[in-house]
Amino acid sequence: MSFERWKSDGDWTIEPWFLRSDGGWLEEWRVMGLPLDIRRQAVEGLRRIFSPEACRVIRDDASRSGYGRVIALFDGVRSPTLVAPMLELGLAARKSNPWEDRGLIHRLRLRDGHDEAAFEVHVHAALLGAGFAVQRVPESSSRRTPDFKVTRRGVTFDMELKLLNSSALDGIAEDLNWLLSGRDLTLPGLRLTLCGSESFAEQALDDPKGVRQRLGDIADAFGRIASRIRASPVVGTYEVAGYGSILAEAHDGQGVMTDLVLPDLSEEKKAQRVLRLVRKGLSQFDGTHSGVLVVGLSRFANPFWVEHLVLKAARHDDAFGRCKMVVLRDTLNDPPGTSRLQTSFPIFHAFSPHGYRRLRKAELELADAVGASSTRPAARLRPPAPGEEPLRGETRRPARSLVRLGTIRDLNSGDKVVFTLKGNGQTTTRIERGGVAATEPQAASDAVQPAQDSPALVPSRPLPHRDEPT
Repeated sequence: MSFERWKSDGDWTIEPWFLRSDGGWLEEWRVMGLPLDIRRQAVEGLRRIFSPEACRVIRDDASRSGYGRVIALFDGVRSPTLVAPMLELGLAARKSNPWEDRGLIHRLRLRDGHDEAAFEVHVHAALLGAGFAVQRVPESSSRRTPDFKVTRRGVTFDMELKLLNSSALDGIAEDLNWLLSGRDLTLPGLRLTLCGSESFAEQALDDPKGVRQRLGDIADAFGRIASRIRASPVVGTYEVAGYGSILAEAHDGQGVMTDLVLPDLSEEKKAQRVLRLVRKGLSQFDGTHSGVLVVGLSRFANPFWVEHLVLKAARHDDAFGRCKMVVLRDTLNDPPGTSRLQTSFPIFHAFSPHGYRRLRKAELELADAVGASSTRPAARLRPPAPGEEPLRGETRRPARSLVRLGTIRDLNSGDKVVFTLKGNGQTTTRIERGGVAATEPQAASDAVQPAQDSPALVPSRPLPHRDEPT
């Protein structure tokens, strides 16, 4: 069926692929806590958010929605890993009933607003599941308002939610990598590392929408510098004004391009970004009830670094007096070998911003509820013992490399291209004619040749550095 429904009426609810059977993914569904009966419950919530009409709007207005995660609901993808976040959202929506909040539903349908809106739905559902009464607080232009008022056993908390949306940056990095891969940035005999500046990384955090609008210009800027390197292949570092630099190194192969244009910040600077988000959240508390700030880290920062900076800031900032507890919500990967599918479980780290104060039982129960997902309870992080490495997830964004294999000519039906790629980027490539490996030396037309629009950089002596005479 492929994407026929997506292309026609936008109705994924008619025999969705993930409800037909376990489809050979019985173990995956079990590990993710999404057996068939739970998936059916999730559909009840999802069909009200992503109705056929809503899906058609998303499809026809991709400039705003970017399709987002809704595409995983349609036949043609069939990936439990990709559809699982949508199913968990459906379960949370079924429990929290967000239908009257039209603004929230609208944000769930947009790529740029989806993650923040989904975070709100998940926390609301988690609180209800733990027996808390939750009241949404309407926004007001005349006074500060938290997101929720949360009550249990006669104790009421004001709760403000903030999400460090690192997934938006991951999406930008992925789109930029796609654009860069089309700029022919692999040069035979060179390894090019595209390095973004720290100031550019901070721009992306401050204004992801603005950076996304400039992705084509950014890719063009790196492409122009790569063209200069192609014309005069000299090892060295080349500035890309406003964005970073390109490091050109000698490489024994057809060429490798590594994309680090959106670099990671240091652990301390990441924690400082979270601290800024915490300060914004404090402004929503008026002191009527105990303030609780819930921050979704999205694997962006080390929670113990964040706690350290919050405690330090609270000593000199009276605004922290309105906040009784900070809850950092995140996920960790299950230990290797747990299953063939890489899955994650929810975690939380809760602390008082006032170092002298211990959290009370009611506050810890609230933090435990907030940390849970739709399918799994949360584990509480404990401070590391002296000399012990703290338990935390991987916060670094992986680098992506593009390796040139060469230019293939005269490839016939039945021929195969076989290549070996080593960890250092070196490759060997051969053509099997009719599926049979060639045993005789290949003619030029049968071989995998370097691209003719690039100089063959296999020098008889090492490539010069930019400060050396050429």
